[in-house]
Amino acid sequence: IKGNPFLKPQFTNGVSLTHTFMQFLFTTIGADITNDYMGDIIEQDTASKISFMTNTNFKTFSNYYFNISTGAPIKKLFFMINLSGFYNRFYTQYNNYTIDNSQFTYNIFASVSYSFGKNYII
Repeated sequence: IKGNPFLKPQFTNGVSLTHTFMQFLFTTIGADITNDYMGDIIEQDTASKISFMTNTNFKTFSNYYFNISTGAPIKKLFFMINLSGFYNRFYTQYNNYTIDNSQFTYNIFASVSYSFGKNYII
């Protein structure tokens, strides 16, 4: 690992909106844009052919996200479901190369619990 004395501080601007509908449906959307994002990159010394990792500033890192969740009791059962999604993008110019990586990721979670009584829940 090699240090980088030229790193600049990263700054993030973010906004999110959260909504609740009848204490039943919960939604959130948001975006975070980071300028001068600090990340790791692998370089190679052309003379010695030795590779090393160093920190650098990426031009931008963007993160867009959403979340939807709900839950409902039905007699002694409680159902819950959650859907989350993220879109991330790194973008920069580095040593005459353009680095432009992005990915969408999602997660779905569901659970059911059963209540036997006041102190027993499965």
